[in-house]
Amino acid sequence: SENDDNEKKPQPWSHGPLMPVRVVLRDFVARGLPPEGEKKPGNHLWRFIESCLRDHDLGDYAGCLKERLKQRGGLVLLDGLDEVPEAGRRRERIRDAVEDFAVDFHRCRILVTSRTYAYQKQSWALKNFQVVVLKSFTSAQIRFFTDIWYRRVAPRKGMSAEVAEKGAQALYNAIANNARLGELARRPLLLTLMAFLHVWHSGKLPEKREE
Repeated sequence: SENDDNEKKPQPWSHGPLMPVRVVLRDFVARGLPPEGEKKPGNHLWRFIESCLRDHDLGDYAGCLKERLKQRGGLVLLDGLDEVPEAGRRRERIRDAVEDFAVDFHRCRILVTSRTYAYQKQSWALKNFQVVVLKSFTSAQIRFFTDIWYRRVAPRKGMSAEVAEKGAQALYNAIANNARLGELARRPLLLTLMAFLHVWHSGKLPEKREE
C-alpha cells in the first residue's frame, strides 16, 4: 500500500544549490557539432553555450559562468540525446563532446536525457556515466500533482480556492476512474498534458491517448 506521507517527503539531495545550464542537443548538432576526430570536442559544446548566451544578449556573462562552473560546479542538463539523427555518426560525436566536456568541467553534475528504449546497447552510450530510469508516478504523487497544479493556475483563471480544490478533485477522479488514463498519468509529461487540457478545455479529459 502507498504511504501518502512518505510520497510527500523530499528526496535526498547532498549536492547543495547548483547553477542550472540547459542544452538542447538537437540545437547543438545544428549549430555547433564538432567534426569527427576533433581532439577537444568538449570545446565546441562550451562555445555553443556561449552562443546561446549571446543570442539572449548575455554574452558578457559567459566568462563569469565558465569560471563558476569550473570553480564551483553546476548542473548541466543535456536534453534529448536520442532525438539527434544518427546520420554521420552524430550521436557518437555528441558522446565524445560530452565526455570531453565532463573532464574540463569536472566539478559539474551532468545529466543527459534519452528515452529508455533508444539508449539500450548503443554504440553512442556514454562511458563512466551512471544510467538511471525515472520512476513512474504513484497514485499519491498524481493526487499531489493535481492539487498543486490547480493551486498554481487558479489566480490566472480567476478561480477561488474552493473552485480550484473542486477542479483538482475532478481531475484526479477522471484519472483514477479510468484505467487507460490512469496508466498514462503515471508518466509526468502526459500527466502535465492532461492537467493542461483539464484546466483550459472545459474541465474534461478525452479518453483516447491520441486525443
